[in-house]
Amino acid sequence: MRHIDPRSDLQDGVESAPAPDRRPDGTVIIPAIRGQVPPRPSLCRAGPCRNYHRFATQVDAANPRAVRLPTVSPAGPPGTVQPPHGALYQAPAVFHVEVHHYCYPTVGVEMNLGALPVTDCNRWDPDVPGGTLGGRRHLFAQSQDGQEFATEVKGWEATQAAEAAEAAEAESLMAGVLEDASARRACQFCGHGFPPTEIDDSGSCPGCAALNRRESTPGKDPTP
Repeated sequence: MRHIDPRSDLQDGVESAPAPDRRPDGTVIIPAIRGQVPPRPSLCRAGPCRNYHRFATQVDAANPRAVRLPTVSPAGPPGTVQPPHGALYQAPAVFHVEVHHYCYPTVGVEMNLGALPVTDCNRWDPDVPGGTLGGRRHLFAQSQDGQEFATEVKGWEATQAAEAAEAAEAESLMAGVLEDASARRACQFCGHGFPPTEIDDSGSCPGCAALNRRESTPGKDPTP
């Protein structure tokens, strides 16, 4: 059987962010972290598709060992530990599962979908009653599972729209800052920004230029 394994690493091509700034005492300034946007609900769940297979297998994980915990005796003084060394406690057995997603679009072809959600598929064929594909989609949309799926998709779209609006606002603000910075020149003495027409050939603003003239004139008080 021919096996197809699409890339499922969603972090390919993502560059590391620069190191955060530090306070005067050396501690790291942690910037506000945007919440991770959940992946779009996969189209394979809308039906579900008869070509889509999802199964879970139990993970081979070791059970936690028993530990001895100090316990307070209700009969003794506050803080008294039950003899001899506290109570023996063992956490419940662990049970973890690993979910696998596969698609069999045609005979003899197997696709491991991995973590990537399917957003569009020309072979999407939900396994629900109905004469045509459109009819089956309509029946699923009317069901409880279909309504839950539609709600999840709308929530994902709203989150994406909010993130896009936030990014557009940040880009507009940055563009304004850059435009303002490009329209002003910094005085080489005081460092303040001024319109280019107010900066002379020596790179001084009017105030610094006047101060420099007074300081260079003999017999004049250099104070403004």
